[in-house]
Amino acid sequence: MPGEESRQAVRFLTALLVTQPAVGAAQLIQADPHEGPLLSLEFFLHRRLGTARFREFSREVREAHKVFSMLKGLDAPVLKVLRAGSPRRSASSESFESSEDLQERVYSVLVQRDLRTLVVEDFSLLVEVVEDELERDLVMGEDYEEDDDGYQEEVLATSLERIRFLPHTMDLVGYRDGLRVLVYSLRQDGPETP
Repeated sequence: MPGEESRQAVRFLTALLVTQPAVGAAQLIQADPHEGPLLSLEFFLHRRLGTARFREFSREVREAHKVFSMLKGLDAPVLKVLRAGSPRRSASSESFESSEDLQERVYSVLVQRDLRTLVVEDFSLLVEVVEDELERDLVMGEDYEEDDDGYQEEVLATSLERIRFLPHTMDLVGYRDGLRVLVYSLRQDGPETP
């Protein structure tokens, strides 16, 4: 991703994480060519959701999004709801984890949306539904000072418009670390070196 495009993507992820304390991490990823680039929102949980609870949660998110998409006239948006986090340790797996590390597992859910049809109100709705559905289990980040008079919301909207149709040649991830937001590249496509 050339310089200006990567700056806009970093601005977008930073503004998103600043304005949405329920989102623990956000990632811009290149999915398959039919879906185009995706925005992946990761929500950290205090405990793992059971299968029945996760299905109920996924259904609620999908239904809210379906209604929103119909009202906005969005044409076949991509929405994925996934369970994520540390995998369970199987009896046969070898691991470097200590027994203390096993007690500190991270559980999360991912909500992914395609960038091409995404609007700011869309992920605001998705975050609100997640907060409502998982309020007891959701790990909330610290709120940032709100003395910017809507600056971050403006950055979010303008940078989304600028990155929506860009060819994403690198996957960027941003996450909250206290009152800081860190953004970095996971990989960059380019010529392979021997």
